[in-house]
Amino acid sequence: MGDAVLTLGIAEGQTSGACVVQDGRILSAINEERIVRIKQARGFPRKSIQEALHLAGATPDDISGVAASDLRIRWREEIDGWPGWFEARNEGRDGSKDLFFRLASQFGGLAPYIPGAKQIYYGLRAPVFAQRRRRLKEVISQEFGIQAPVRFFHHHFAHATSAYYTSGFDDALVVTLDGGGDGHCSHVYSVHNGQFKKLATIDSYDSLGNYYAYVTALCGYKAKRHEGKITGLAARGVPVYREFFDSLIGCENGRLVNRGRVLFNAALDRIRSGLPADWKHEDLAATIQVVAEDVTRAFVGHWLRVSGHRNVALAGGVFANVRINEEVLMLPGVERMFVHPGMGDEGLFVGAALAMDQQVARRLKRPFEPRNLPSVYLGTDLGERECEDSLRQAGLDFQRPPDIEERVAELLHAGRVVARAAGRMEYGPRALGNRTIMYRPDDPSVNDWLNELLQRTEFMP
Repeated sequence: MGDAVLTLGIAEGQTSGACVVQDGRILSAINEERIVRIKQARGFPRKSIQEALHLAGATPDDISGVAASDLRIRWREEIDGWPGWFEARNEGRDGSKDLFFRLASQFGGLAPYIPGAKQIYYGLRAPVFAQRRRRLKEVISQEFGIQAPVRFFHHHFAHATSAYYTSGFDDALVVTLDGGGDGHCSHVYSVHNGQFKKLATIDSYDSLGNYYAYVTALCGYKAKRHEGKITGLAARGVPVYREFFDSLIGCENGRLVNRGRVLFNAALDRIRSGLPADWKHEDLAATIQVVAEDVTRAFVGHWLRVSGHRNVALAGGVFANVRINEEVLMLPGVERMFVHPGMGDEGLFVGAALAMDQQVARRLKRPFEPRNLPSVYLGTDLGERECEDSLRQAGLDFQRPPDIEERVAELLHAGRVVARAAGRMEYGPRALGNRTIMYRPDDPSVNDWLNELLQRTEFMP
């Protein structure tokens, strides 16, 4: 690779993956779940690292630095699937975290009155975090032969850099918002010419994303995994529990506030006790959706007025919610808005790599250059030969018509389902054409039979 500076980005938390960045350009980015076929695969992303290096045409000696997201997560040697937020507490693998979960559930209301409680908890878990940092460096060196220095970045700074450095903006308000990571649920930055000025941090105690997760669990789904189902269900309900939820979570003077002063299991109990006996799932979903839209609008709107920015760059799992994003776009003063395509934890390794790349650029006095993300097709390349091999292995007959685009259009018009696999795989959680199942959208019955075939919830659009 000559004199090029190549950075390997790694995330091994809730949705693990890896990327390679060269002088501010993303050469490859892929999540482990797309390779091992386990939804929200977590653990050390060995296969993603191998594939990211391969796609970038890079050798271990080409890597100048390794950037890892998250300061405070524990090491997971093997890949497994994210079981859901509450379900993970019953795994029994990490007693200290489970103990914190139980104590926080029981005494969460006292948290604002116990100075240093969180610091004590993180202090107790410091050896777990140190073991992860040590083990990650060992694996990178011993298994991959990469001798470059390794640096770890805060969860929300990685979210923020993923959004800003792929937005094409020079000046921007950068807002992150999720359930929580490294003790926070949001960072707010004013950024100019690549320089970040932190305006606010919000503790995960006051997380809006957590309340959305509580509703997800109460509706019978897995928290921190199935929130998209709640967004779909919300369209079928009426926000009749709005006043109650306003007493639980809100925005005051640019700060998210956990007005209910409850966490985790205690939050589930509080919400259950505050709902009528005949509460409806769709109305609860509609309520949290409207509350989340209003709280986010107030939060981002406050920092827009304070900062004076007209460009907004967003990342974090809350911004996977398209209705919330629409509300932000409609805020007075917003001229341009960008949501990073790997907005959830699946994009953390890209943010970490871009953060390290810019640190190197400043040391080398490389002038900052705003960059758009030209494409999200950054994953595994799938050519005709690979497709033919897969079809033969499956024992399927096939043909390749010369006018394939016209043939696909004819099939869709005739009411056939078309699956497309071609070129490089999409980066991020969305199906964007290269690994996509297509069907005509004017058939209302599709919600029933296609969702059943795909084992999706029946009400999903």
